[in-house]
Amino acid sequence: MIALFTIPFPTGNDAGWIKLAIGREGPHGSNYVIAKLGPQGQNTYATFDGGVNWGPAGGSEAVDYDEWTSMVAIHPRNPRRLFLGGVNLQYSDDGFNFHPTNGTHSDHHQVVFRPSR
Repeated sequence: MIALFTIPFPTGNDAGWIKLAIGREGPHGSNYVIAKLGPQGQNTYATFDGGVNWGPAGGSEAVDYDEWTSMVAIHPRNPRRLFLGGVNLQYSDDGFNFHPTNGTHSDHHQVVFRPSR
C-alpha cells in the first residue's frame, strides 16, 4: 500500500522530465499510473485512482541526463511487474520492491513486451 501525498505534487522544475506508464489490466486497470519524475528522475510515484491521490513507489535512481535516458514501464498483463530505467535497469515483481538487473546496456529508453506473454 502506498502513502498518500501530504505535500503538493512536484511541478515546474521540481517535476523535471516526467515519464509515465499506465496500467492495462488488474484490479485498477488504467487508473493505475506510475510516474518517474523529480530532479534527474530520482522519484517514482504511483496512483491507483487515476491521479487523485499519489504516493511514493520507491526504486528510482537519479541520472544527470534524465531527459532522454530514463523510463518506466508496467507489464500489460501483470501490473505488479514494473521496470524503471536510468543508467541501470531495475524491475519489481510485487509492484514496489525493486531489484537491479544485469546483462543490459546502460541508458534505457523503453521496454517492449512480447504480445504472446
